[in-house]
Amino acid sequence: MFLRNPRKLFLTIAFFAAIAVGAFLRLSQITAQVLVGDEWHPVHQLTYYSLKHIATSFGNADYSIPLVLYYWPQMKHFGVSELSLRLPMIVAGLLTLIAFPLALRNRIDDRTVAIFALLLAISPFVISYSRIGRPYAITLLGIFAAFWCLERALRERGVAWKYAAASRLFAARWCGPMRSAGRCWSRR
Repeated sequence: MFLRNPRKLFLTIAFFAAIAVGAFLRLSQITAQVLVGDEWHPVHQLTYYSLKHIATSFGNADYSIPLVLYYWPQMKHFGVSELSLRLPMIVAGLLTLIAFPLALRNRIDDRTVAIFALLLAISPFVISYSRIGRPYAITLLGIFAAFWCLERALRERGVAWKYAAASRLFAARWCGPMRSAGRCWSRR
């Protein structure tokens, strides 16, 4: 099949090469990384506050409420580590390497998709988002999924796609730090 279509072979090789390069850059020496700066906010929330306080206190510190709620049972039963705090972002970063080019492959030509996949794999910000214990990689993937669903809703005029887009947009926004929402909430 690939021998009859060399363009498809090129795209497949370029796609897997970009995933390999991107995975290497995201995972290289990840176990040697220590928590710095804002990565400590979820640890403080887990250590000093109750589950109710974590779920309802918007904006006191820049932390992702869903991520801290995800870490809560993990901390209670097994404990958390630097790697376990970063694991959701690593997974989201690796999924980004796969999902973004695949979503674009039917819209743009093969060469452009291959270049996009490679640039996405070596993008310093996207690599950084995957390596730190902040929800930026999850938010990036969620926003992309929301726009993809919105595009499908506009093309197919389906109500289900509109709800899918809205729910993904809400989830992606909720996953990010809620400082601005908390300030509005606390001024009432």
